[in-house]
Amino acid sequence: MMLSRTDLKEEIDRLSGLVVALREVLENGMPTAASLNGSPVIDDWSIIDMPRRALTGRIYSHPHLGISPRGIGVTSDLYLIDSTMGVARTLSRWYRLGGRNDRR
Repeated sequence: MMLSRTDLKEEIDRLSGLVVALREVLENGMPTAASLNGSPVIDDWSIIDMPRRALTGRIYSHPHLGISPRGIGVTSDLYLIDSTMGVARTLSRWYRLGGRNDRR
């Protein structure tokens, strides 16, 4: 797959953001849900394995999606999750976790 210069820059920005977030976790530990006040919330969530591990659930306050269409959305690749702290990091952003759906 050939990426345009714009797409390549956007991918570099996403990966750079992930590296910064992972370094912060390494140095300071996982953030709290309260410290991620502006991050999207994913409620009624579960972990899925497609070709990649991701979260699925009802997504609220996403900067590009708003409220997920049809009520259910799928995140980008899942890198970190701490359900006790109520946070997850995907390739593109942090999420605050709502209630878990153990039926999926």
